[in-house]
Amino acid sequence: MVTSEKASYLIFEEAYIRPMPLDDAVKLYSTIGKRNAKFLFKWLHNIYQKVYLPCVDQDYIDTLALDKTKLCIFDVCVDDVADNYRVRNQRNNKLIYKLINLPWGSYDNQFYNNDIYYETCKTLYLDVFSSIKTYPRYEELKDVFNYDLKQVLHSMEYSYLVNSKIGFGSYMESLLYVPHGLMVILHCVMDLMCSPKFKMSELNNVHAVFTIAQKVMCMGNMLNTYPREIQEKDISSPIMMMGLEKGLYQYDDVIHNNFEKKVLRKIKKLEPHFRALVPKYLDEIRQYQSKIQCYDVEKFVQGLEYIFKMFLKRDSYWKLA
Repeated sequence: MVTSEKASYLIFEEAYIRPMPLDDAVKLYSTIGKRNAKFLFKWLHNIYQKVYLPCVDQDYIDTLALDKTKLCIFDVCVDDVADNYRVRNQRNNKLIYKLINLPWGSYDNQFYNNDIYYETCKTLYLDVFSSIKTYPRYEELKDVFNYDLKQVLHSMEYSYLVNSKIGFGSYMESLLYVPHGLMVILHCVMDLMCSPKFKMSELNNVHAVFTIAQKVMCMGNMLNTYPREIQEKDISSPIMMMGLEKGLYQYDDVIHNNFEKKVLRKIKKLEPHFRALVPKYLDEIRQYQSKIQCYDVEKFVQGLEYIFKMFLKRDSYWKLA
């Protein structure tokens, strides 16, 4: 059953007494999550307050920053079940598919009432979705939002399969699916929902730019977090899949207690390849400058460069080495 601590937020059928403050969302995550929640989510919130599409209505910046951060908390909860060996082994394997289907109204009340992890994820998602539905242009863009959200959750399913089915996945596939887990496209669509000057005729070009931008953010996040992912025995990221295909480690190595020490320094040698991809991606985005009128593409690129640098400055996990 729902505890009294959460009852002020979770009301069935998407009816809410009040939106959840960030501190309460972080506290709620901490009841089930394993990461440094105070650091991670406040770091993200700070980024979202500073970086957004130049066409966003300034009155919505704080709302967007809060909602993006809370959506990230939900994303992290699903990601941990897919990727983190310690979390995955503590949960029923069917949980990942329950979470993937949760946003589409596939609520399993029996499962829900008996699993605190699922209960908490549903609380977090319905809270943030109740706010997104109020955005000025939600109705115009809700189908695009739903499509992009499906890609995010499909990326989680891909990671789950890579980490649970020996032989599944490849480097090329990881470049296709894993970036969606960063939710860059989804967050940009949320920005468009709060952008009165955006014209739907530009959607094809801006969405293409969002797709490239997501790759940039994936590189930054991956270069910062793959040492932690090695500790969690998560091999789904592009750098880990490349290492596997280059023979830097084998599937059998993953189950061993010394997996981390055995592969960490080897995988580090692959970093220059991924760092070199970033300026290429940014140049691809600049080619859309003449095709997009609703915001300054160069200013958007500068925002991406700022976030990429912030990823590399963020507390790293090399103390694990």
